[in-house]
Amino acid sequence: MVDRKAAGYVRSCMDAGWPVSRIKSDLYNAGWSKKDVEEAISSAKASEPSQAAAPAPETPRFPGEGTANSKLMLYVGILIIIAAVGLGTYYFASTYLLSQSPPPTTNIVICGDGTCSSEENYSVCPDDCTPASVCGDGTCNGQETYEICPSDCTAPPVNPVNQDVSVSIKDSGKTFNSGESVTYQ
Repeated sequence: MVDRKAAGYVRSCMDAGWPVSRIKSDLYNAGWSKKDVEEAISSAKASEPSQAAAPAPETPRFPGEGTANSKLMLYVGILIIIAAVGLGTYYFASTYLLSQSPPPTTNIVICGDGTCSSEENYSVCPDDCTPASVCGDGTCNGQETYEICPSDCTAPPVNPVNQDVSVSIKDSGKTFNSGESVTYQ
């Protein structure tokens, strides 16, 4: 049995002067079977001229309107729109919203908490901060050492290893000379 929608579409396309090959191609692409397409074309060719004078049957907006193929295309279109909106939102959020720096925070400075914060210094809070190292101020403080600032810091003690040492021992009036060995019990 000839599908009325397909036959009406073929008739309207033939009346518009479309070649049969194009009409077939459109119907195949819209999901119509070969049998339905051939029957619709045969029916349209066999129609009487009196039918041509009658108002043309309603032409579908596109071949295969109302078939499963058109529903699939609708679902695919909806998915594409959803994906585009999602990607657009992600791009906007990652480019504009997340790239902005957070609002400045107010740090609370507590002198005496044992932490020298970036807002504190020795003159503001000597309980938390060490004095700045100033070589030549007469005080060895901060990062100063004898090697860095000998005018403020004292020299470290010299290691007595490999040094000549003088020791003098008095024992009941006896005097020992250097180089002499003495044993005590």
